[in-house]
Amino acid sequence: MQNQDLIELTKELVNGLFSVQVACIEWNQSSFQSHYKQQLPPFLTTQQKDKMAERITTLPPNLSVGHYKDSLSMNYVTFSCDQDQLVVLGPYKVQRVSQETVQDSQSLPSHSLPIYTYLETIPICQTTDLIFFAQTIIRKVAKTETDYPVVYYHLENIMDIPKDDRQQDEIESLIPLLEQRYDLNNRLLLEVQYGNVVKAKQHFQLLREQLKVIKRNKSPIRNKKNLAFVFNTLLRLSVEQASVHPYYIDKISSHFATRIESSTSVQAIEELEFKMVDDYCRLVQQYSLKDYAPIIRKVINYIQIHLSDELTLEQLAEYANVSTSHLSRLFNKEVHESIPNYINRLRAIKAAELLQFSQQPIQEVGEYVGFYDINYFTKIFKKYYHVPPVQYRKEHSYQ
Repeated sequence: MQNQDLIELTKELVNGLFSVQVACIEWNQSSFQSHYKQQLPPFLTTQQKDKMAERITTLPPNLSVGHYKDSLSMNYVTFSCDQDQLVVLGPYKVQRVSQETVQDSQSLPSHSLPIYTYLETIPICQTTDLIFFAQTIIRKVAKTETDYPVVYYHLENIMDIPKDDRQQDEIESLIPLLEQRYDLNNRLLLEVQYGNVVKAKQHFQLLREQLKVIKRNKSPIRNKKNLAFVFNTLLRLSVEQASVHPYYIDKISSHFATRIESSTSVQAIEELEFKMVDDYCRLVQQYSLKDYAPIIRKVINYIQIHLSDELTLEQLAEYANVSTSHLSRLFNKEVHESIPNYINRLRAIKAAELLQFSQQPIQEVGEYVGFYDINYFTKIFKKYYHVPPVQYRKEHSYQ
């Protein structure tokens, strides 16, 4: 494996396992200082960032690991596999930092809230884990079992940010952090609106770190529940923009509201929030009608909600207030499927779900989705799943 391949693997694994940023920069002091300044809080002035970066005066030797800790208690682990590239893991912190600690420990007490807000966005990770990771990569490159040395650099022992008369006041300092939070929130909701599960979860992971700073109730679990309720509402509004029928939105929103209130720990709510992102995205994937004409949206919603009822072209045309020929032609054009085939396919999909997750008799499953003739049900089901319902249940049942 080439060095560049190892670096790409490092980026993927470190970010995936520890949520820590990985950067590959030129192996020189100036490049590291420039990269370091980009990680500092946005409300610090250029002069303050320059002074903090000037404390980086040494890089670790080639085939060694460096650990840097700065005056904000932010950490970085660095290593190099050659004299051209320096790999930087970080920033990260090793433990949660309270607002009181920030206020007591640094030289800008009036800016404790924006500093604390910034630090809450930094992931928590153990230095030993990242050092072990870096040494493993170096051993792979050097083709040896020897652990290479670790060099520790303490840029400052206490929180000491250089003072600057041009420093913004506390409210101004919070603005870029708030803008960043709202930007993440908007990007998350946009991905949900389009049903992009992976990107939505990535944005949510970043957003959740920033939301940790919001404490509007003394009880941690009550505070977390309140934020989760707000999040549930935002997800619901996002899905509405995807033209998902309110019937489905209300169903999933009510379900999660009940689960949030019945949760007994902060961890349980955090796990539930990820499921909320996942389920709302999949709701869009399954039920979004935003690309269809209003008439087709109306008809499809009616079909989905009344799937177990008798559905005819004449009935649907009357509901949509159009002729049967116009509805049939428009439906085929937009959905690329005839109305009878669309209804049968949806019924087969719903039947497959029931066969997997319930123990209802086959006859009842068919009737539940609108097939009142067991032979016709079997014929249509085999068309889409290539086996009869009884065999499908044997092969896919979760019971």
